[in-house]
Amino acid sequence: MEAHRVQGPQPSPPEIPPVGECSKNGRQLSTTKRAAQNRAAQRAFRQRKECYIKDLEAKVLELKSSKETIDSLRQENLQLRDYILALQSRLIEQPGVGGVPTPPAVYARRQVDFLHDPATATVPLDNEDRHELEEKAH
Repeated sequence: MEAHRVQGPQPSPPEIPPVGECSKNGRQLSTTKRAAQNRAAQRAFRQRKECYIKDLEAKVLELKSSKETIDSLRQENLQLRDYILALQSRLIEQPGVGGVPTPPAVYARRQVDFLHDPATATVPLDNEDRHELEEKAH
């Protein structure tokens, strides 16, 4: 006896397709428990992979933004260095000015170089700086 089918949309469970139905690549789908487990595992893998890819894409956007910020700050740093050099050259050219003040970053580098090895300090020290550093070292 053949059962009479009711016409209309009847949802079938997505994990277990009807017997005889074919997959996308034309193979017959198995209805065994193992096949259902494999399909569930494949679906979970695809979801994890999609989530991982979305995380990577978000990191790429964050890194691009960071790179743009770094590039912008680097450019600003170069402009400020050029500005400092221009101001220092103006001070040197002015008559009656008793010397150009040493920028704090250069002074700090001088201290580190002198304290590690005064013979190989990369920036020459003037007498005032040398005297001050010697007092701090003792």
